[in-house]
Amino acid sequence: MKAYKKKLAFLLALAALFAAMCTMTACSPDEEVSSSAPEMVQETEEVHIRGTIPPTKPALVVEGANAKAGDQKVEVIINVVNNPGILGMDFDLYYDDSVMTLVDAQSVLALEGCEYTTPAYYKNPTTFLWDFQDVNWVEDGAVLKLYFDIADDAPAGKYEIKIMYSYGNIMDADLQPVDFGVKNGNISIS
Repeated sequence: MKAYKKKLAFLLALAALFAAMCTMTACSPDEEVSSSAPEMVQETEEVHIRGTIPPTKPALVVEGANAKAGDQKVEVIINVVNNPGILGMDFDLYYDDSVMTLVDAQSVLALEGCEYTTPAYYKNPTTFLWDFQDVNWVEDGAVLKLYFDIADDAPAGKYEIKIMYSYGNIMDADLQPVDFGVKNGNISIS
């Protein structure tokens, strides 16, 4: 059984690598497809924590944060809600690297048997990967803490932090794809 789990981890890593190499990244079937980093969010846009995701749908939710030009280590948390059970997961994170730099990321899952693959370096996009091996993770809550440095000359505005994944990159205990919604967040710079 452990060899089977190792093969799954290898296949998930291979899928993440393939997704990163593609010029166009697909997202879950309910989400809009984009091939570039997100643009600045309009100042008048209201950001709702649940957006248009049905209230019972599994989802990855990026919390927003407030910052000022020159701020360091601005924390943004990514949560899982309505978790039906996950055995493996990977996704890409996009952000506006002209105004912020991802300087650190910490998995906040402290489950025995959960293997988090720390990215070799932070770039835009960055791929995050978890293999839960013998654990069927079913809890809701924080999964990742991100830390951004804001450029000294960053103009005021809302800058999107966007998650994208290929359908099949989030798997349940039966090795079946789980369709997760995504609610992107932003950093509001004043």
